[in-house]
Amino acid sequence: MITSLRRILTSEVDGSQWSFDVLDGRPYVVVFGNMKCAEDVTQIIAALQSAPETVDLDIVQVAHVSGLPKPLQKLATRSLRKAKEKQVAERAALRARLGLAAEDGEKLRFALDWTAQLTEPAEFTHHQKEAVTLLVDADGTVASRLEGPEVGARVRAWYASHVSA
Repeated sequence: MITSLRRILTSEVDGSQWSFDVLDGRPYVVVFGNMKCAEDVTQIIAALQSAPETVDLDIVQVAHVSGLPKPLQKLATRSLRKAKEKQVAERAALRARLGLAAEDGEKLRFALDWTAQLTEPAEFTHHQKEAVTLLVDADGTVASRLEGPEVGARVRAWYASHVSA
């Protein structure tokens, strides 16, 4: 089981590279998904983005795309890019409705895991039928691993304990 995300380099849906270290200093969640549990992932992210308690929570969505045939890689990347654009727009609209300032940094990131460097250590496979969510402390240490779409309340309680600490 993965215990830390420090120094792990990954790629965004636009092809840019980034490291989980950019999230140092604040707690965040990582939601793993694949085609079989895409709806779970959507439900988790929507629940976290729409709750006032977690509206400022950093979320990293990891798409398990390792082993995807070359002809499908561009299609998958394009589909995930559109999904991210939709989620970012929904997050901005929600913040505006709540009277919150626009974000100056990106709070929702997408990681494409082409090599299973993230999914394998998180014990997430392409056969998985439920999303997996990691709760990550401000120092990059994985605090907990949760499965399924109904994790919102547990994430909110965990995040509240970290924000008020």
